[in-house]
Amino acid sequence: MSKVVAITTTSLRRFLRTKENLFFVFGFPILIIFFVGIQFGGGVAATLVVVGDSVVADTVVQETEAAGMGVERVDDRDEAEEWVARGWAQAAAIVPDGDPWAGDTVEIEYLASGAAVTELLGPIQAAVASSNLGPMVTRAVVETTGADPDDARASVEASAETITRTEVDTEVVGDPLFEGDIELFDIGASSQLVLFTFLTSLSTSGYLILTRKLGVARRMLSTPTSVGRIVAGETVGRYAIAVVQALFIVVFSALIFGVDWGDPWGSTAVMALFSLVATGAGILLGSIMKSDAAAGGIGVMLGIGLGALGGGMVPYELFPETLQQVARFTPHLWALEAFRVLLFEDGTIADITTQLAVLAGMGVVVLAVSVWFYRRSIVEA
Repeated sequence: MSKVVAITTTSLRRFLRTKENLFFVFGFPILIIFFVGIQFGGGVAATLVVVGDSVVADTVVQETEAAGMGVERVDDRDEAEEWVARGWAQAAAIVPDGDPWAGDTVEIEYLASGAAVTELLGPIQAAVASSNLGPMVTRAVVETTGADPDDARASVEASAETITRTEVDTEVVGDPLFEGDIELFDIGASSQLVLFTFLTSLSTSGYLILTRKLGVARRMLSTPTSVGRIVAGETVGRYAIAVVQALFIVVFSALIFGVDWGDPWGSTAVMALFSLVATGAGILLGSIMKSDAAAGGIGVMLGIGLGALGGGMVPYELFPETLQQVARFTPHLWALEAFRVLLFEDGTIADITTQLAVLAGMGVVVLAVSVWFYRRSIVEA
């Protein structure tokens, strides 16, 4: 047992000693989490599109700008829908043209993406409440009754609450991209955890090849160390590397970005099982390849490719339906589905049993195959 621990700690220490790993394993994922959070989190630089030519529309623009958000004016509802659907703006306000008369109801149609339903609605409601309807009503009174403007203005101000009644009808175009309560960095944190945990396991598979080339495994076999102990030590070492990568992202994102990983038992189970799959994939690649340089390059390509397909770079909800079905063959998608339930829907470990079962099955199969190949590579070295 002591030899297994020694091999494990040596693998982990060798991994952490490499300076490049300190950035690409620890620094780079955090930067990606930040940028993905800005793009998909729905809480930064929100933009409202306004349609309409009236004092009410002008007031909506003013209130939104005063709230520190972006505003764009477009010509019609179709153009506003396109802005929201394509993600150029988070919401749109369609305001009726013309200024309302006394007793009129102002109906503002509000179109929003799932992440900005309430964020941009506040300035619109404030705009409607503060719209300068007094002068419009005063003019209407003067034009229809011929009353003195000063007397009309005084009467309007006295009965302002009665004649400035407004209603707002709201409508969200399409379905929300993500269900549940989403914070700014939640999406990036979970996706980068699965992407980099798998990528690191594959890209560092060259260490196993280098160990064989340098005769380290052969020298260990010349001592009272069995093949099984060598395999066990390297496997646990690879697994420790994957877990360290995942734990760093979990802890750092929680402390710095405020990511709530939900049920700790559920998150731990997903992280542990996904790390098992990643470990098996890394050992398999390191066992069947002959060149450590080639294994590193192929590992990076496979890690990025499978990560992208499984939703580790762009949320898989944006994929076409056919591609989403193909992505179900990757462990990334199952891990991300589990994290979606835990992070966005306040689920527990009982709500992700299907995802955990799939990850466990993948982990057992891949690890069993990789261990068989690794044992053979050591014996033949």
